[in-house]
Amino acid sequence: NKLDIQVIGITGSNGKTSTKDIVYSLLSKKAKTLKTEGNYNNHIGLPYTLLNVTDEEKFVVLEMGMSSLGEIRRLGEISNPDYAIITNIGDSHIEFLKTRDNVFKAKTELLEFVNNENTFVCGDDVYLAKLNVNKIGFNEDNNFRIESYEFSDKGSKFTLDGKEYEMSLLGKHNISNTAIAIELAKKIGLSEEEIKEGLKDIKISSMRFQEIRVGEDIYINDAYNASPTSMKAAIDTLNEIYDDKYKIAILGDMLELGEDEVKYHVEVLNYLLDKKIKLIYLYGERMKKAYDIFMKNKSEEYRFWYYPTKEGIVESLKNIRMEKVILLKASRGTALEDIIVKEWGDGHVVFFSRVFCKTWIFEINLSKNFFSFCNIFLYSFICRETIYKIVKKFGEEIRDDGPSSHFSKKGTPTMGGVLIIASVLLTSLLINDLANKLILLVLVSMLMFAAIGFIDDYRKFTVSKKGLAGKKKLLFQGTIGLMIWAYLYYIGFTGRPMI
Repeated sequence: NKLDIQVIGITGSNGKTSTKDIVYSLLSKKAKTLKTEGNYNNHIGLPYTLLNVTDEEKFVVLEMGMSSLGEIRRLGEISNPDYAIITNIGDSHIEFLKTRDNVFKAKTELLEFVNNENTFVCGDDVYLAKLNVNKIGFNEDNNFRIESYEFSDKGSKFTLDGKEYEMSLLGKHNISNTAIAIELAKKIGLSEEEIKEGLKDIKISSMRFQEIRVGEDIYINDAYNASPTSMKAAIDTLNEIYDDKYKIAILGDMLELGEDEVKYHVEVLNYLLDKKIKLIYLYGERMKKAYDIFMKNKSEEYRFWYYPTKEGIVESLKNIRMEKVILLKASRGTALEDIIVKEWGDGHVVFFSRVFCKTWIFEINLSKNFFSFCNIFLYSFICRETIYKIVKKFGEEIRDDGPSSHFSKKGTPTMGGVLIIASVLLTSLLINDLANKLILLVLVSMLMFAAIGFIDDYRKFTVSKKGLAGKKKLLFQGTIGLMIWAYLYYIGFTGRPMI
C-alpha cells in the first residue's frame, strides 16, 4: 500500500449501501474520505474506486457485493482492507448460492484479510453471532449493546453503551447499522464530538428508505432492492412510525430467490398479519402467486389487495382522502417508484428535491400556470393606464456614479414594478391555494424584495436623491435570502410538510 490510507470493506446481504454512507459521513469528520459511488461494488467497480484515490484521502470506504462464492475473496485480494463490516446474512442471491450457509461462507471470505479486532458485525444475526469479532446489536450478549431507541418526525434517537445518539434515519435496521459504524469509528480514533457531527450530516443514497413528501402524504421509497429480510425490516419500521397517519404498504416482487421464491413471498404476507398497517397493495407475478395461496385461508382479510398494474394502485390511492404514509418496497427490476411519478406526473411537471436527507416533490401544474400567466398579462394590460398616471410624477433619478447607459432613463416613470406585483398578487389570491406553504413562501419573498425596491424609489424623492446605498440593498437582500434558507432548513429537520 503506497498511499497512506486505511481501507474499510463493507458487505452483507442487506444494508451495505446505507452502512457505507453512514461510515463515510462519520470518517469525513476526521479526514478526507472516498467511498464507493452508485453500485460500483463488484470486481470492476471496486478497482475503479481505488483508482480514484489520491494522496489527499486518508480513508476509503468500499462496498463489496457478490452473487457467488469466491467473489468477496477476490475483492479482498484487490483492496486489502484494514477494517471489515458485515451487516447481516440474508436470502439475497440465494437463487445462486442455494442456502444461507453458503451466503455466510461467501460473506465471511472478507475476514481472511482483516483481524478479529478490526471486524464489526451485527451480533443479532444468528450466523454472525457465532464469530469471535466485535458484535453490535440489541441482544444482551453483544459486545456493544443498543440499550434503547425511539422514533420521531426528526428521525431516531438511541442509546449505545450508555451514550445517546441522534440521526435523521428511521428504522431499527438503520440504528443497528449506525451502531456498527459508530464502534468502527471509535476504533479508528474518532472523538464523540466528531461522531455526533457526522451523524447530523448523513446523506443516504436514493431509494433507501427515502422520505418523499407529497402534500400531507409521505412516501417511503425503499424500492431500490428487496429480499425477505429487508422487506420484513421495512415493514417493522412502518409499523413503528407515523401512528397519526393512515399506513399503506405497496409491496412488489422479490427477485433472485430461487425455486422457493413463492414461499418467501407468502412468509412476508403472513408476517404482515399482526402489523398496524391499514392496507397492503401487492404487485408482480410472484406476489400474485403468493396472494392466491395466502388468501385461500384468509378470506376475512380485507386489507390485502393485488393489482396487475401500477396505474390501478395509483387510482386506488387517489380515493383515500386522509393523510397517508406509504411504503414502497420491491426488487430493482420492479421499478415500484414509478407509482409516485404516475400519481403526480399526469399533466404536471414533477421536481424531486432533497433538503437535509428529506425529499419533497415540487408539483407544477402546467395548465394552471398558463392560466395564471394569462391573468397576469390581462390585469397588467387593463391597469397599465391607471398605474402610469399614479407613478409618472415620479421621474427616475439617475446617480452620478452609475453606468452611463442608465442616463437615458432619466425622467421616465419609476415604481413600475407595482403593476407587476399587483397583478401577481391578485392572480395568486384568485387561483392558488394559500394553504400551500410553497406558494406563501414565494409570495412573501416577492413582497419583501419588492419592499426593498419601493423604499429605494421612495427615498429618491423624499430623503435622498440617490435612494438606498448599494451595500444596504445587498445587506437587505442577503438577509431575506438567509431567512428563506432558514425556513427550508427548519422544514428539513422537522419533517414538516412543505406542500
